[in-house]
Amino acid sequence: MLGYANWGLNVFPLLKPALNSSYDKVAGHTFLNVPIFLNKCMTEDLLWFTDQVGHLDGVQMFKNEIWDVPEADLEIWGDASAISLAFGHHLTMLVISQTLLSMQSTILMFSTMKHLPFLLHSNGLQH
Repeated sequence: MLGYANWGLNVFPLLKPALNSSYDKVAGHTFLNVPIFLNKCMTEDLLWFTDQVGHLDGVQMFKNEIWDVPEADLEIWGDASAISLAFGHHLTMLVISQTLLSMQSTILMFSTMKHLPFLLHSNGLQH
């Protein structure tokens, strides 16, 4: 649950203080998926966090959230599973895929993926 809330901080960074009591409770734990009992302070903070997410707009990266395909400068398709990511351009059939076996391969994957839009755009490929 804290992992999802932590991802939510990317969109709602002002809610970070609401997770402090939860972080204090899990600090120093090295095992994943170990049950953590919620105390009153944590419960109140998490309920407040949830309530605020429902009311706030969050950080918006784009002016429009929905647009038609003809309005796009570049169209890249993507797919993901629990262990891999893939991105590609549908006209060139250029695909970059990576199995995520470790944190190092994840970093390598994202480092490689960031070049795909530039590669396609520099070759004049659109849509």
